[in-house]
Amino acid sequence: MEFLNIGMGELLVILFIALLIFGPERLPEIARQIGKAVRDFQRMSSEATRVIQEAIQEVEEPIKEAGQVVTETQKELQEELQRIGETMQATAQLAEGTTDQVPRAEQEEPSAADGQRHEASPASPDHTSNAAQPATDQPPAETAPAKSS
Repeated sequence: MEFLNIGMGELLVILFIALLIFGPERLPEIARQIGKAVRDFQRMSSEATRVIQEAIQEVEEPIKEAGQVVTETQKELQEELQRIGETMQATAQLAEGTTDQVPRAEQEEPSAADGQRHEASPASPDHTSNAAQPATDQPPAETAPAKSS
């Protein structure tokens, strides 16, 4: 048996020295005081351990709850991303199916970003190109009849 890293032989030597120093009358009183001090020390250390464990639990509980909320939110976000991906794939498949049916000229739409209007291709019968005609605010000039000589 070891107490405070002291073996049985060492403990007997310490008790013998204490007997010589304090005498047989005072030794039981000193032993009681040492025993009371050891009990008080054990009680205080167990109380300190309990207080520290309670403080740790108070801190750990909100952290665990926050971890659960984060895990649930992560799962919800993954499910939402999966749904968005599926929607995008379905939209792309629909767009591919409708693109094959729509003439190429109708697929091109004006771009709002560059502010320019795309002209329809000349192959499209629905659109006429005004690229060769300059835009003027004046009415067309009338030509005078040619004189015959």
